[in-house]
Amino acid sequence: MKTYSNADDIIITTEYSIADAIERLNVTGRMFLIIADENRTLMGNLTDGDLRKGMLKVRDLNVSVSAIMNTSPITVPPEVSHDHIAQIFANGQIKALPVVDDNGIVLGCFFENDFREHLFAASDIMIMAGGFGMRMGDLTRDIPKPMLPVDGKPMLEHIIGMAASQGFRRCYISVHYLAEQIMDHFGDGRDFGIDIEYIREDKPLGTGGSIKRLPPGDTPVVVTNADIISKVNYKSMIHYHVLTKAMATIATHEHSMQNPFGVIEADGIRIKSLKEKPVWRTNVNAGVYVVDRAVQDFINTDENIDIT
Repeated sequence: MKTYSNADDIIITTEYSIADAIERLNVTGRMFLIIADENRTLMGNLTDGDLRKGMLKVRDLNVSVSAIMNTSPITVPPEVSHDHIAQIFANGQIKALPVVDDNGIVLGCFFENDFREHLFAASDIMIMAGGFGMRMGDLTRDIPKPMLPVDGKPMLEHIIGMAASQGFRRCYISVHYLAEQIMDHFGDGRDFGIDIEYIREDKPLGTGGSIKRLPPGDTPVVVTNADIISKVNYKSMIHYHVLTKAMATIATHEHSMQNPFGVIEADGIRIKSLKEKPVWRTNVNAGVYVVDRAVQDFINTDENIDIT
């Protein structure tokens, strides 16, 4: 997970002029440069913002970048944790983090965009498909609810297809009721563009109990009910989850209910207001979550527990 990028194309020396730095920024497209000596010892950094301010200050593009560089850059060691990187990038102000060893030698660089893309690519999705679907009556007597057809294919196939189209590489499906139908249809996932592994529940464990059975890891996991066909952007949810440093994030849907009557608000016998057919808006649970695997520490093995 903690894979930093090669920094060779963004390292310059103090022999570079401001004009040279502008050209290098344009070539790399990174909007960030590291200034180091011939031994790659870190001396400072430059952002596109630093260059704009510097040009107003010195008004000479032939001046060395040393005149305008930031001499106190924020850096991280190669053994930096995923959480620490996420916290630094969370403020939205820092777009790149030079990686330096104990001697100040530049080893590479974390870039915010690359970090978030890698975070997403390494994240998994878990689909809860073990329920009995009892409220569906006879429809789920011989078929599990996630396999009921919608627009010509099972509900679950819609969800898996959306996850694959958004770049997920691995999907966990928790199964219990009529599990074989689900496992026979999807197999290992190769026909659906995603690797599928199954979490078999000998007894219903609820949303939380199944999360406990996920393999350990340092990336968040998207958890969704198997009967939620939506246009939720899982990638955006993961980015928001990391940005807010949350342990759990819940997708919501705004639900509106209109009262068909005029509603009177009164104080005793005095009418304070009269609202004609008011609309009551609330945010309801959409059945899609992002959770850190650290929540596993709060769940007992084989404990039946739901997220909500």
